[in-house]
Amino acid sequence: MVKINLSSANINSNIFKDIPIGGEIIQSIPDNSIVIDPQVEDFQTKAISPQIGRNFKGNQMHGGTPPDNSMAISDSGFIVSFDNATIEYRNADGDSISWYVDLFTFIDSTTTSQFLFDPKVIYDSEEDRFIAVLVHKDTLLGSSELLVAFSQTNTPTDGWNLYKFNADTLFSDTTWFDRPNIGINNDDLFITGGIFTDIERDNVGNTTFQITKNYGYSDSTSLICKIWTNILRPSGEIATGMHPMSYGQSGSYGPGIYMVSTNWNGGDSVYTHHILENCSQSPNTVITTSHYTDLYELTPLSYQPTNTLLKTTNC
Repeated sequence: MVKINLSSANINSNIFKDIPIGGEIIQSIPDNSIVIDPQVEDFQTKAISPQIGRNFKGNQMHGGTPPDNSMAISDSGFIVSFDNATIEYRNADGDSISWYVDLFTFIDSTTTSQFLFDPKVIYDSEEDRFIAVLVHKDTLLGSSELLVAFSQTNTPTDGWNLYKFNADTLFSDTTWFDRPNIGINNDDLFITGGIFTDIERDNVGNTTFQITKNYGYSDSTSLICKIWTNILRPSGEIATGMHPMSYGQSGSYGPGIYMVSTNWNGGDSVYTHHILENCSQSPNTVITTSHYTDLYELTPLSYQPTNTLLKTTNC
């Protein structure tokens, strides 16, 4: 496995380490993947019925849409809440510990000055830490970067270990990384996203970054990373909107992880993509399976009181 070298940084401050992207690049089809024919699955409802515990006002955006909210809660009750402009920390009662911190203040990086968006945050119950991911798009260079933050302790105000690397370097200069999703297993962090053309916004590929968690938690000067590109459906089409599926409210599983995707414009199938190995293991295998479902369709655009349309992608 290739180690990605990082510059050293003060672990007591939120300063990003710029990572020269590298690692083991894995093409999903046909060399390193297995595709299983469509099959019918009997899905059982296993979700916990939600209950309203605390109700409080969340992050506030002023003048921007969509908010792209993301929130995680630790076992000890710390809440980390993002939107496309701010990050807030709260206690178990929803009372603010630190509120309306601008994202650029959070990252404290002079080299990241364009658009920050699509924040994702998750709580790792096995390690009692938080992980956050943001996308940075440099409109001048026409490139996109991933910003990954690992909390230094189980208290988010104690600081974060921060990393930055190019997210679309494996594709053409006219594409960029967008719509990230994140998940974790026992050992690894998984970041999925689509590769889009800069003008037409066509989805022309996908990328999955598989990163060993403990290197980020320990503020290591190197990371271990696998980069999966263009994971496909059984039909040969590029999978879109893949979601890595973490264990749930508490606990973990592994090695590997399940990812789920759907047809963006509707259909009668969902797809699972099962990466079998952890980052430090080989061979590199993803098993893709189709599962028949009831017919579903794309949510239509919705008119708002201001006579504007709420786009499906903003829901």
